[in-house]
Amino acid sequence: METIRIRICLGTACHVLGASQFQHLADHLPASLRDRVQIEWTRCLGLCREYSGQDQPPYVMVNDQVVTRASIPSVLACIRTQAGD
Repeated sequence: METIRIRICLGTACHVLGASQFQHLADHLPASLRDRVQIEWTRCLGLCREYSGQDQPPYVMVNDQVVTRASIPSVLACIRTQAGD
């Protein structure tokens, strides 16, 4: 089984707009995926310039897919898609 890499941006905009909610992301993972998910915190993903307008922070990367306006439900949905669940 392939590891799903989650990178959570802690840049200023992401932090202010809710990245701190992800400190409990692991608690929301289905048991079937917990050992497949690697969660990392990063100082900045550098996405603020690339994704402006509608696609706002917080930003989370699930493997190579960017989740904009990320929330625990939207990140979990992306993880499930990547896992083939």
